[in-house]
Amino acid sequence: MTNLDALVRSAAARQLVPFVGAGISESLINQNTGKPLMPSWRAFLRGCAMDLSVENRDAVLQLVREEELAQAASRVKLAVGTAHWIERLRTTFEVSRSSAQESDVDLLHKIWKVSRGLVVTTNYDETLLWGRRESEPLPTVYGLHAPADLSTLLEANRESPVLWHLHGTITHPNSIVLEQKEYARLYDGINAELSEDDPPAELRHQAAFICLQTMAACQSLLFLGFSLTDPNVNRVLRDMHALFSEARVGHYMVCLAEEVDHLERRFADERLEHINLLPVSSFGEPVRRLLDDLLAGEPSAIDLKVTEQAWIRRRCRTVVAGGDEFVARMRPLIAEHSPADAAVRLSDIIMDPAATPFQRGIASALWSEFEVQLERMRDSTASALASEGLTSVERLNLLLFQALAMEKLGPGTQVSAAKVTLESIINAPEAPDELRRCAEFNRDVCREKLNDPTLSFAPYMSDRRFRFSSREFLWTKAWNMELVRCGRRGEAFRYESMLQDVLSAEIDEASTGFAKTVANWGKFKRDPLDESLLERMLDVARRSTPTQRVPLLLYLESVTGDHTLRQAINDALERSGNSATLRRLIQTRRVKGRYTLYGEYLMHTKAWGYVAPTPMYLQGAPESVDVGLNWLGESDRTRTLVRSLGLDVLDDVSGSLPMGQGFASSTVLAVLHLGDQVSAEKRAQLLEVFDWLSHGFPPSGVDSASVLAQEPGFYFRNTWRRAPSIPINAVFVASVGEPTVALAQARSRVEELSSRLKPLAEQMTTTISSDQTLDLDAFASYCALLRTAGIYTDDQMNTLAEATSLGLHAKAIGGLANKAMLVIGDDARLDQLVERFPTDRIIGRLGSSATTA
Repeated sequence: MTNLDALVRSAAARQLVPFVGAGISESLINQNTGKPLMPSWRAFLRGCAMDLSVENRDAVLQLVREEELAQAASRVKLAVGTAHWIERLRTTFEVSRSSAQESDVDLLHKIWKVSRGLVVTTNYDETLLWGRRESEPLPTVYGLHAPADLSTLLEANRESPVLWHLHGTITHPNSIVLEQKEYARLYDGINAELSEDDPPAELRHQAAFICLQTMAACQSLLFLGFSLTDPNVNRVLRDMHALFSEARVGHYMVCLAEEVDHLERRFADERLEHINLLPVSSFGEPVRRLLDDLLAGEPSAIDLKVTEQAWIRRRCRTVVAGGDEFVARMRPLIAEHSPADAAVRLSDIIMDPAATPFQRGIASALWSEFEVQLERMRDSTASALASEGLTSVERLNLLLFQALAMEKLGPGTQVSAAKVTLESIINAPEAPDELRRCAEFNRDVCREKLNDPTLSFAPYMSDRRFRFSSREFLWTKAWNMELVRCGRRGEAFRYESMLQDVLSAEIDEASTGFAKTVANWGKFKRDPLDESLLERMLDVARRSTPTQRVPLLLYLESVTGDHTLRQAINDALERSGNSATLRRLIQTRRVKGRYTLYGEYLMHTKAWGYVAPTPMYLQGAPESVDVGLNWLGESDRTRTLVRSLGLDVLDDVSGSLPMGQGFASSTVLAVLHLGDQVSAEKRAQLLEVFDWLSHGFPPSGVDSASVLAQEPGFYFRNTWRRAPSIPINAVFVASVGEPTVALAQARSRVEELSSRLKPLAEQMTTTISSDQTLDLDAFASYCALLRTAGIYTDDQMNTLAEATSLGLHAKAIGGLANKAMLVIGDDARLDQLVERFPTDRIIGRLGSSATTA
């Protein structure tokens, strides 16, 4: 399939976001003079240089020749002064629509038509506004003078369009990014921790950069008239693609035909191979024809490199043809439904008269695999292969499934026949690389079953290219097969150091593969586990899903004799539910929030803090339960982020965890929505980014670490350490009213007390570690010090006064304004406190009187 076909599909689904650069503005012609309406950036700066002194002129021209345009702009502005610089910008980029050719305005109109309602531009001029017809709603215009908020950009549509000037707009020339320092402020300022007290421009730049990251990660961008030579934009595209690779987002760049070879080499060097090139002869009429194709065209095929989902990697192996609608119908069958439900849905596909022979053959093969009817799996693929009209790739896919059935049937002649079939796929010139690689691996599995003494699976582990792709399951299964091969032959197994990576990868792929890894390790690895390996395996167990955690914990219990693991096993079994189905285990289980007992900002710079789960939780509603999201819908922006990555989200959530009171509720929502759709490692990365996007500043990491752990822990400088659970009697009292100090102020005021708070925190950490109890004297002193910091609201101070009057100790759970108050003491006095507050202000309780969650 061509890049244009994939682009047509994205346009038809209204998933495209045009990213317009200078090339489009330069292509607009003045109908009175026949010349471009606006110069290129290079021409603009060269023109500015002509008005400068000889020394400055030569310096600017040299910078332009070296493509250092931002530095050239800085030199010009410094030489002419701010007032003259702004006047020059206005004279150049404030142009009249009446000067433009109508065909050029039509080009701008088509750009809007192919978009989903959002257009992003690095241009300063307002020409993109000309593309809106009188009958169409005018877009809301954002720039660095007033940056768009994230939800507005994600929710833009054709009824509520948005035009986003990433580098500023000429209507607000002071906000324009063209100088070197402005680029640095926009693209590097995100690394700084900012607050509402920082200059407004700094905050706007940071917000814009976060929005750009999200667009690059979540949307299909169509670069028009944009050369992608800006290292800042390229860095964002590269980083976000690496981080959000699950989204399978495709980006496209319209380029001149003569640039293709150069761009492909440059993109390979800059790791931008995910940008698909669409060559045209110029940025005028050919671009208009391209946009017409997008508006009227239909894709000629489906590119599963873009739409492939995790379940295909797990179960279908390498389906590389079949149609987008077919994939959409098949995808929900794994991890979201029971095997019985999956079998019913597969049966529907098999009986669908509109299904092609290939689709029926694949569905029948999958149904047979579910039902462990391997002979039927073999025969159904043979029947499909006898059909007329199959493409060569469809035929090869069916042959692969037929070979898998025969290899599973075994032994002897069936395995030998499978090996021959797989070799025919390997030798087929038209076989896609991924299909061939899958056939090679399964051919070697057949060789192992036929006891080939020359076989080794080591090459699959040594070739790291296959560790981070849709073929990842080959690498993890190769580790298993090599372990089995060495065990059977009494050979030394040389790949033990990869165990944690293998387990993590198996978690990403399938619980059955994970269980097989553990079973094989337990069968062939008899040596005692060293402490470091034991801790690594426990860490994998903590990060895995409940059903994947059980076999690993059972194995660890058997080899270590540590029966304290039994409680963790029971917890995992309980969390996985009583049903034996594959229904969204992570999404439907309870996930508790977290509270900070002590540590506040100290845990990021000075000392360990103690963080523990709350009794309050959120959970995905089981399919049989009708639970609405009305109470949460307006607050759940996390759902929008997850859905924009191409992942599924929960429709229903229930629970008792309040939003916005400092319990990491947004992180809990992200865990529920993501579920087991991504690997544990990727889930942790996404939680960090979602935290960043939600709050507008780089996260500390404590939210994701504590919520994923779902157990008490000590946290210090991005390090999570397990901690014992300690007996505490306490209530959580909700805070009301607006905060009185900004985030940076609160942090600063707490850190001013760090020399006095740190010893108390260290004392509590020591006591918890050694005696599994809280040092109440140290905690009382800690609370008293925080009270003097001036960070609490009047409402929180009133709560503190009520608690103190009853001999209780209280603090905000994060030391910040607008967070819930944690009040600790004996149950009798806590009961008295509870009576003094309205029912809805008491949002949770710890200890002997706590309601079981």
